[in-house]
Amino acid sequence: MITELRQVVDVMKLLLLLLIVMPLFLMLSLIPTVTSATSNNSTTISEIVSGVSSIEIAPVLLAPVATSGNNVYIAWPSNQTGHLEILFRASSDNGQTFIDKVNLSNTPNVDSIDPQLATSGNHVYVSWWEDYGNGTRTPFFTASNDNGGTFQSAMSLSDDGPIPVQDIN
Repeated sequence: MITELRQVVDVMKLLLLLLIVMPLFLMLSLIPTVTSATSNNSTTISEIVSGVSSIEIAPVLLAPVATSGNNVYIAWPSNQTGHLEILFRASSDNGQTFIDKVNLSNTPNVDSIDPQLATSGNHVYVSWWEDYGNGTRTPFFTASNDNGGTFQSAMSLSDDGPIPVQDIN
């Protein structure tokens, strides 16, 4: 009887250990490392972009995705103009096809970084930061009420006074 009780206690200890260790292991395994997120074979992004650390350019690597029903939306920074711009694409068939990309920030002399997406029904909301390169960053916002087909003009959220809300038809 005592031997059986010890075996039950040992099994309970093992289960308790697994309940504590496994979630920690899973959480740690999901955290990307700077090396894995910034490496391209043996050349790091820091070596490609001189004078910039991996930590400073990490937001450049993000491409957030949002969904609403069958609609899928994605935004990302792109350097096609010589400065980073926030590009956007939408899909109405669960990501099988996407409309042509749209430049939401359209600020060719400023870097637009760190896009964020949110959706509600047929509304799509996108925010990002404009980085002026002198330590000044300003949050910007735009919205669509037709599943990302069209967007209102981008607006600076740091300006004083009321921010006009436009209903796009």
